[in-house]
Formats: sequence, structure tokens, C-alpha cells
Amino acid sequence: MSAGRAYYAPGAGYACFAGRDATRAFVSGEFEGAGLTDDVAGLSDSECQGVLTWRDFYRGEKKYPAVSRLVGGRFYGPRGEPLPALAFLEAGAARVRAARAAAAAAERAAPPCAAAWSPQAGGEVWCEPEEGHLLPRRLTGRPGADGGLGGAPRCACLSAGYQPPPGSAVELYPGCDAQATRCRTAPPTHG
Repeated sequence: MSAGRAYYAPGAGYACFAGRDATRAFVSGEFEGAGLTDDVAGLSDSECQGVLTWRDFYRGEKKYPAVSRLVGGRFYGPRGEPLPALAFLEAGAARVRAARAAAAAAERAAPPCAAAWSPQAGGEVWCEPEEGHLLPRRLTGRPGADGGLGGAPRCACLSAGYQPPPGSAVELYPGCDAQATRCRTAPPTHG
């Protein structure tokens, strides 16, 4: 670590990482005492993803060449074989990737509407003709990248047979015909 003395020497910013596996601190931010541990039990899926993101960062940086692997620790056995703690991290990260992929697919199935508002004309939403015959609808509770439901209600361009994900709801804008491709969302505020 002589090349990184400015970072890892006693009293330097990353001294807490020198000579130990403090994996948990990368995502907990606890750089003292009990926080400097390799115990990853109880980390959330997004924290597991965070640990692996740091691992991949250091693997990919030329200025951090790997000189050895800590075997006989929490993540690799005496012969370098992966251990359950590593599988735990990889499973959590895989769930995050799956949730993000599902959220992206849900977003592609429900592209945003075009919208306009002015005091003279009021508000209006519509679906562009090049998107096909899609209908503007108010979509609530869409899946988030973390797998949970969230996000503010939004206008989405949906096919007539669109089935919302569990926990989501689709509503017709008040006063809008069920087959209309343009809907008023607010009346003019000036005459």
C-alpha cells in the first residue's frame, strides 16, 4: 500500500480499511468500531448491490490491480471457493437487477403522454400517433427500480388491453371518452 500511503496510512482518510476486510462500511458509512466488519448479514438488496458495485469498481480500475484474494475469510474459502456470504450479496444484487428490469419493462409498456397547459387553453394530455393507438390514462403506483411501488401519478399512453402491475391502478381522466386519444385535464383559468 506504499503507493496509497496518503490514503491508507495511520490517520489518513481510508486508514480504517488498511489490513482488514471492512466490506459493510462501504454501504453503511460506519468507518469506526463495529462498523468495520465483513459481516454482511441483514443488508438490504440495494446494499448488497452497492457492495458489489464497489467490488466491480475496484476490479475494473487499472490503478487498483489485484495482488491477492483474501481466502479463508467470509467470502472465499481456503481454496478460493465462493462462500454463502458472497452468494447472499449476489442474490440481493440479482433481485435489484430483476426489479429494475421489471420497472423498465413496465415503463416501456406505459410510455409517458405528451402534455400541454396554458391559462388560456387549460390542460390537455395526448398520445402521439406514431406510438400506435394508445390512450391517455392516469397511472398510479407503478413499480419502482427497487421493486416497490412508488412514484407520483402520471399520464401514461396505454393500449386498450393494458393490465396494470399488482398494486397499480389505471383511471380514465374525468370527462374524457374511453376511446379518446386526447383528454382535457384542467379547464382554462382565463377567459
